Amino acid sequence: MSSVDLRNLVEKIITSPSAALMKDMVTKGFYNQSFIGLWLFEVIGREFDDMAKWARELRYEAFPQTCTWSITIWEFISDIEPDETLTLEFRRQRLLAKRWSNPPINPARIEAVLSNLTGFPVEITDPTGPYTFRVDVDIDKDIHDFREALAMLRMIKPSHLSFDFFNRLIVDYFVTDYTAGAISDFLRESFFSED
Repeated sequence: MSSVDLRNLVEKIITSPSAALMKDMVTKGFYNQSFIGLWLFEVIGREFDDMAKWARELRYEAFPQTCTWSITIWEFISDIEPDETLTLEFRRQRLLAKRWSNPPINPARIEAVLSNLTGFPVEITDPTGPYTFRVDVDIDKDIHDFREALAMLRMIKPSHLSFDFFNRLIVDYFVTDYTAGAISDFLRESFFSED
């Protein structure tokens, strides 16, 4: 075979970038003259190309926003019945809607839940100690039963955290001070905690 024929043979057989790299790494002038050797490089190179493409695309399968072939796995994890007749984009939207229907619990969310449940302002102080946060409920003049609020707090708080729960009784009163013949009124707040 002439060198032109060999070059044509190599160009016809070797189409994979990985096969071209492998061919150039071995002894020059030997394997590129072998029809079987060139096809072995091409077949192995195509497999390497597929693996490299799959590895590059795998990072997109880790998130429901960009997944393609793993959409069924995401639906199984999220307890959604897979429906192949729906578009991929709509299936992704169903996943995201299900995923965000239960938002993560943070101090602001705990404050909102407890405030809605008790009807009183709630303040979370985080952290107050190792793995501990403080819950202050500002109550009015009456003593209230917070068993339901405590049960809800135990249910929604992060499981690795403990809490201190305080009722703060807010009392408003006016004090009149007499200083050098002047009279002034001002508002003081006192906080009483039930321990």
